[in-house]
Amino acid sequence: MQSIDKAKFVEAAPVYYALAISVYLVSSGDTSVYREDIIENWRRNETAELDEYDYVRDNIVLDKALEWLAANELIEAIDDIFGPSIFQRADNFKDQFAQLCQQRDTLFGKYNRLGNKGSWLRSALESLNSTYDALDISTADFESDSDEWQPLPLERGSEELNEAIQSLDRLINEIRADNGYAVVEPGERDYVIETLSNASNHLKHATTVTLPYLRTYVFEPLAIVAKRFKDAAISLSATAAKEAVIELIKQYGHRAIEFVLRNL
Repeated sequence: MQSIDKAKFVEAAPVYYALAISVYLVSSGDTSVYREDIIENWRRNETAELDEYDYVRDNIVLDKALEWLAANELIEAIDDIFGPSIFQRADNFKDQFAQLCQQRDTLFGKYNRLGNKGSWLRSALESLNSTYDALDISTADFESDSDEWQPLPLERGSEELNEAIQSLDRLINEIRADNGYAVVEPGERDYVIETLSNASNHLKHATTVTLPYLRTYVFEPLAIVAKRFKDAAISLSATAAKEAVIELIKQYGHRAIEFVLRNL
């Protein structure tokens, strides 16, 4: 198991809770839930050998996980005047969940490859909660990154969005056509194509996107391509794609630009 600091925890932990919530929605068949439903589903009841244990806790990580799911269009939040918010499966929940599970090097993809999925996820959640306590995580640790998770609207037909999509698609086609990459680093090549393709499809069809999504599914694979090919033509195409996505991000204001500067 890897060592982790607060910054990495803040970035990674919500996605584990998001996976747990998604698995619950898939397995239960429920279309609408609220926080206590989620917590109860992931509660281990007390036995003679084991104490009661909540794998998903009612804390800031759960808040961010629900925001992540909404930003990735898996759920919709329905607020109420007096009662707790209700979280409803999005109309395309099954398709979105399946797409995430096909991304092999993501958390959802790792989970999807396992045989004993439940045991692995419970172990991961227990480790996450122990790390939460060990690092003394608080709401304040998430505040500096709170704006990063805000869904950003994708304006259909905008010049910046179209150029970002076209640049990514051109690069994907160039990578697919490079037979040497397929021979020398087939696993890396498949990861890059799959990740960038998912990003391109998201930009083509989704209504919103988040900055952490762009970091994971655009900038990180682009950095791999740039390093692998250095001064070759594909590297230049990767740079062009990166610049096009940066231009898209710039329209969202100075906080988005600050995010780019911190993560490139």
